[in-house]
Amino acid sequence: MDNDSDSHGPSPHPQTARAVATLLVSQSRTSTELPGHANSEEALKHNDTTSYAFWNPIWLGRYVLGTFSILFAALSAAIVVLYCISTSKHGLGTYTKRMEVEYFWKYLPTSVTVLLMAVWGQVDYSTRLLQPWENLRKHTAPANRTIFLDLISPMQPVYWASALRHREWAAAITVTVCIALQIARVFSTGLMTLELTELTSNGLVVSKQAEFDPSALNSSDHGNSAGAIYQSIHTANMSYPDWTFEDYALEPFQPIGSVMKRTAKRYAGEVMAFYPWLDCEKVTLKDKWAHPTSYQTSPYVLDITLQSSSCNASTTITLQRIHGGPGGPKDDTYDYYDGVTELVSCGKSQKYLIVVTHGSSLTGHFSGAICQPNYSLKPLFVKVDNFLQVLTVETRQEKNETDRSFRSSTLDPMDLFQAVLNHSKSVRFPSSSSDNNNGFLKLVSLPTSQGIFEPTAPYMKDLLDTDVLIKQTEATFKGMAVQIAALSLLNPHYKAVNGFVDYEAERLQVKLTSVIAIAICFGLCSILSLFMLCARPWNAAPRDPNSIGGIAAILHSSTQLKSVFKYSLQENKDAFAGQRLIGTIVAETGAYQVSCTGEKDLNQEPSDKKSNTGKKKGWQPLTLNFWSRIATLIVTAAIIIVLEVIQRISNRSHGFTNVASSNLGTAASTYIPTLVMTGVAAMYSSQNFNVVLLSPYRALRTGGSTANRSILSKDLGRLPLFSIFSSAKKGYFASCATAIAAMIGALLTVAVSGLYTLDRVDSPLPISLKRLDRFGTIWDGDVYADNFAGSTLRSIVWQNISYPKWTYGTLAFPSLLIDDVKARERTRLEATLPALRGTLNCTIVDPKEMEYTKQSESSSITLLRLQTLNTCSIGGRMSQLDRTLEDGHVLFHGSDSTRFSTVRDISDGCQSLSFYFGDFSQDTPQISAFTCTQQIQEIDTKVNFLLPDFHIDKSNPPVPDESTIRYVGNEATNGSKTFQYPITYSMSNTFEAVADKADNLSPSLGQFYFAVVYGKYGIPANELIGQANIGRLVNATTEMYSLYMAQLLSLKMRETLNASTAQRLSIEQTIQGKLHGNNLRLVQKARPKLALQIMLAVMFVCGVVSWVSLRTTSLLFHDPCSIAGVATLLAGSQLWGSETRGLLPDGVEWMDDEEMERRGVWKGLVFSLGWWPGGRYGIDVRVPAAASGTSGECR
Repeated sequence: MDNDSDSHGPSPHPQTARAVATLLVSQSRTSTELPGHANSEEALKHNDTTSYAFWNPIWLGRYVLGTFSILFAALSAAIVVLYCISTSKHGLGTYTKRMEVEYFWKYLPTSVTVLLMAVWGQVDYSTRLLQPWENLRKHTAPANRTIFLDLISPMQPVYWASALRHREWAAAITVTVCIALQIARVFSTGLMTLELTELTSNGLVVSKQAEFDPSALNSSDHGNSAGAIYQSIHTANMSYPDWTFEDYALEPFQPIGSVMKRTAKRYAGEVMAFYPWLDCEKVTLKDKWAHPTSYQTSPYVLDITLQSSSCNASTTITLQRIHGGPGGPKDDTYDYYDGVTELVSCGKSQKYLIVVTHGSSLTGHFSGAICQPNYSLKPLFVKVDNFLQVLTVETRQEKNETDRSFRSSTLDPMDLFQAVLNHSKSVRFPSSSSDNNNGFLKLVSLPTSQGIFEPTAPYMKDLLDTDVLIKQTEATFKGMAVQIAALSLLNPHYKAVNGFVDYEAERLQVKLTSVIAIAICFGLCSILSLFMLCARPWNAAPRDPNSIGGIAAILHSSTQLKSVFKYSLQENKDAFAGQRLIGTIVAETGAYQVSCTGEKDLNQEPSDKKSNTGKKKGWQPLTLNFWSRIATLIVTAAIIIVLEVIQRISNRSHGFTNVASSNLGTAASTYIPTLVMTGVAAMYSSQNFNVVLLSPYRALRTGGSTANRSILSKDLGRLPLFSIFSSAKKGYFASCATAIAAMIGALLTVAVSGLYTLDRVDSPLPISLKRLDRFGTIWDGDVYADNFAGSTLRSIVWQNISYPKWTYGTLAFPSLLIDDVKARERTRLEATLPALRGTLNCTIVDPKEMEYTKQSESSSITLLRLQTLNTCSIGGRMSQLDRTLEDGHVLFHGSDSTRFSTVRDISDGCQSLSFYFGDFSQDTPQISAFTCTQQIQEIDTKVNFLLPDFHIDKSNPPVPDESTIRYVGNEATNGSKTFQYPITYSMSNTFEAVADKADNLSPSLGQFYFAVVYGKYGIPANELIGQANIGRLVNATTEMYSLYMAQLLSLKMRETLNASTAQRLSIEQTIQGKLHGNNLRLVQKARPKLALQIMLAVMFVCGVVSWVSLRTTSLLFHDPCSIAGVATLLAGSQLWGSETRGLLPDGVEWMDDEEMERRGVWKGLVFSLGWWPGGRYGIDVRVPAAASGTSGECR
């Protein structure tokens, strides 16, 4: 016979009992035989062929527990497998929109855990319900572990400790599983998170944009791009152009695909690198002889023969040749340094001889070297870090890798050197001490000349040191050759190459902390479920004891026990103190009885039950008292309000708090909110339990209820969803309300799991910055000394090179220093700086003030005179504004439309610049002219720098606040707001277009307006011609002037700012800024927040409804959750009275509710709770007069 089957066998007599479960009697029972009852052995002897239908809940069945064990094990393994997949694939998937999968990656794991908790809760409740009966079945047990044992109402930790202490393993196991599932539920909310993850794609994922073609070099090309770029790098602190570096140039490449280009953080591939170098060897003087010349400026030349380790070479040096620029002195007292770079024969090969001499005397002090140019092409694995806008490159070469470098047969290294020399010729320098020094040697001298090329500056003096000469010559050749290779050797060619791309994407990650916690919890649950098969309470109670009537029926045949019960639970505890009880079957009748086996003589006189009839103190569950209910409602309302406040902060600041790490963020966004909601759910769940517990008693107290609505109510322990319908059917509105609240409470943790997300948000952090310099306003030096500002702007306008450090567009900024460790972890700095901006205040010349005449119809010579405003001390017409035109083109300084003045000091307030622009191709030319004063504005500008190098963020350019403009005073003229900077020479002679532009466009505009029309910010000429467009012409002219002035101020006017200067000039050395970085920020989502608020609001209303609907004060005087708690209320009632034996027929303990209803047990009866005759407060029957001649009175 299967003793593991679930059964509800109603049989009043053993002969009619269904064969479902056999009573198992412990062999350790005492041999003391109770009066009228069979002991263990006797019962077995008389009932060896008889089966008794014990009640066993389905939740404790063998198959159910086995299924739980398998399910828990499968979930534990699935979690681990999920984590392994996530780790190996860097996430479970890529998502671009958070909300489109939120219901999966947030809600599903929590929902599964909540469902498991709800189902296992039935196992737990069934175990706790049957544990007292199991103690009665196994052996004699103390009263406090049987009829007074309450494992229903205490909190889980309380009865868990009690179960462990008394070795009640079944209850201990089920509550352990409950606690483990609670922990798993908390961690399930953080199991999967969307994180910005770095991924790698390998293979043919990058494409070259161009390839080196050595045959493309034209050594006779006199291009000026490479020289201008090299000059700007070494004079204006400009960055190297992309894909070029100090020693080499690379073939450009980029990720394939728009998504990869946009999201790539790093990428790498094998491309060709161009490495130029120069092998130089020292030379010594072998022979020399001087002889005079016929030139007055150079009376002597020196013929010298030089010798190196590989060859001999001869050259001629010019001596005592002193030459100044326009307006400069011609005096033999100045130092003169001459340099020679020429091709010489060395045996069968050719090399370059480089010599620098001091030519002011016949001593012939010199340094020299013979150099052999070379280059190589070799494949290189290049890694590009594209995180910052400033490109950085790492190269990799495997150890013991075969050298794969080569030199192309289509490019002779000597041609490369010649190209370097040709490009150097077009580099614009301020006037120097000799016209004979070529551009290459001037570039060589840049590191030691400090950019000073004035007649009095011995800029080549340091090159007399041969070691310095060789070092700087090799470096200059490399730098120039690298730029030439990038400009001339790269031909567009798209080709996919092997490499990898590291990019960032939102990936669904499985978190290790949650995996470990959940896997351990589920694994523990699986093992405990197996143990539960052995420890479960089975065949412990003859029928379901989960109702008042169920306990009344089970104890119906326990005559001895019923006779002992008094009306007070405390007195009953005293009465049963020291007693041991056991549940047995009476051999003769088959009745189930609970009997005492203690030695203490129990008073069985019913009259003693009246001993405690005084005033009693009412009992009420803790969670249903006034303050508990108030606290629950206040907490609920407070959470609703706090959610709304946090939402508004989150919306306003894109999050409401920063988190230090993703792990801490996971805890803050998932675990902590889940714990809070778990606490709220626990409060409402406890209220629901106690309301369901007391609802039948309230129904009894109201004056009488049928058995089904009161003493047979079994809603306690049911799932809230089913309890709602059952309570509604019985009219238990308070129970309905709390069941709804409890059911919603179970879903709170599901909803809260999607409430918060971690976003990488720019979060500012205040910081103090130190200002390092200021801008002077005095032009030091002659008209040629602009410290390469013109050359720098030339690179910006024509090569699209990035602005030098501390400048952007028309603005020049003071340099800053951060001395704060906080900056190390940030990537961007925002500060409002006092920037300087040069501007023009222009007056348009009336066409009537222009004189335009031709000398004759046949002559191409045209004279244009412009009359300036008579505001200068010179007065009248200014001669420097005369222009001579031929064929509509300006004939001055190489067809230049801008003329410079050699007048150094124009009076204060004089318009120091004049501009004209026109179309002279027609008989009636369209000429626009205007004269301008120069001014400098100081303007507060918000600037964003990329750290740590202080490069200005191109994606977030500076924003000047035009309302803060202040005009800077001229320090040379006692604070006048105008300046007379001699800028026209630099703008006329160092501003020319690059070769490829100049060769293809008309030269008639001159360098300044050529850049205005065709440069980086070019405006077509036809949009600038004529009086209708003169406003646009003035603006375009001012813009180009301002671009130049930004470089001039930065390179020439910058002065170190010390404390005393700052105090004297009232300059604030400390500037406040904000550090920005992609910090992890906790963001609250609006939709989950609204869902939570609605759920909490419904729970709040349900709490109020249950409070109003169910009054629990003075309803009971003790806890009714134990067997004795119910029996105390039944003691002395007609249910157990001998005179009403028919109310509970023999064998009723074996009947389930359906069988009792079928037999008409309690049909037509109503039951009440209250004070009965004799001072008893309890439950009794009201029998209608038609059914019995008497009826009880209850008050």
